Amino acid sequence: MTRPGVEQLFADDLSVGQVFEGHAREIGDPQFTAFALLTGDDHPIHYDDAFAAKTRFGRRLAHGLLLVSMTALGATAMSRRLEDALVAFVDQQFRFLKPVFVGDVLTSRFEVASVTPKQAGVKALVTFKVTLVNDRTEVHTGQMDFIGGFELTDDDQALYLTASIDGAPGVDAFLIPKFLGDQMIEQYVKHPGAAALPQAPLLDEALVAGQVWKRFVPARKGVYYLVIDHSAQVGRTAPPAQAGDDRAAKIDYVVQSGERP
Repeated sequence: MTRPGVEQLFADDLSVGQVFEGHAREIGDPQFTAFALLTGDDHPIHYDDAFAAKTRFGRRLAHGLLLVSMTALGATAMSRRLEDALVAFVDQQFRFLKPVFVGDVLTSRFEVASVTPKQAGVKALVTFKVTLVNDRTEVHTGQMDFIGGFELTDDDQALYLTASIDGAPGVDAFLIPKFLGDQMIEQYVKHPGAAALPQAPLLDEALVAGQVWKRFVPARKGVYYLVIDHSAQVGRTAPPAQAGDDRAAKIDYVVQSGERP
């Protein structure tokens, strides 16, 4: 039975590129414990602080399949608008790009990737690209992070960027259009590690520890990624070359859109 007053969506209402945000949820010991009771997965990397401190991560990690469960469409407000249309969940593929630690806050993000009509248009197969976005931005040695997308709705606007880092001497920051970022993310998923820039970015600068970095970037109407690189392969900075040094760069940032000055 459809909930009263909730406008329903059907395949014809969906288009490639539409984005639906899920809820921000903290993942901590209550979730870890419930997952262990359900599955029997009690590996100490998830529950033992002393054990986790000796690993390359230094802290307790979330279970991979626990994270997958947080991408459930049915747990989002959007699902209430699909109650008349949703037939079945038929497939899922996933890749783990970065560690998630106890106490992190995650938000699911659903982007319509394709809408394929079936049975002479009576039904459709809808594919979503689902991302879990972590409120904590931490980029380990040899890795990249893709922050965004950030949308400009007018050609007369600019992105205003503020950031600072801790835990590493420096990182590189690039601003690129979404279509280039999607190419890099696809390469990153297939071959984890720093991905080469397909073309010159709109912004290419170094962030240095101990300094607050502020910039504004005029850009055309569109969606953009802020890319943080902590590798020696891309950009002008490089992490310490000492073997076994996997220190993470912790990034605090604010990105806002507004009129050009």
